[in-house]
Amino acid sequence: MGGYIKEISLIPENELLFICARKNFQPSHQKAVFELCDKFEIKWDVVHLTALQHQIAPLIYSHLLKCKNSGLGIAPEVLAKFRTNTIMLSLHKLKQEQDIVKILSYFNGKSVDVMLIKGAALSFTVYQDFSGYVVGDIDLILKNRREEVSEQEDKEDIV
Repeated sequence: MGGYIKEISLIPENELLFICARKNFQPSHQKAVFELCDKFEIKWDVVHLTALQHQIAPLIYSHLLKCKNSGLGIAPEVLAKFRTNTIMLSLHKLKQEQDIVKILSYFNGKSVDVMLIKGAALSFTVYQDFSGYVVGDIDLILKNRREEVSEQEDKEDIV
């Protein structure tokens, strides 16, 4: 096949998402956003829809706010959609965290060890103070603490 990699060109909206889809959004990234917006007419509805589809809308919104919308040309209604989505996802994340605490408490009372894995574990450890990260589902590993489980409890279906 020729032995070379052909450069792939992205539509400006996707390029903008690649710039903004990072935990640490530096001044160099802000500059890249401004340069991209100066060079192209960005379809902000496409940016918003794509960010929603990939569940990164709060992250993108927080980084766009750092750019202060000066010269970006984001329509107010698109900013409002980003803001509304971010609020809704923040409420969902809070509810999810409350549910996890209830689940952990329930299983602890039943002498069952619980380990959060994948997204839920990341949410509670790596992204604890990062509102832009939303868990899609909660994955758990359960293990009975045999020495602490009565014979009656062992027979009960706890799930």
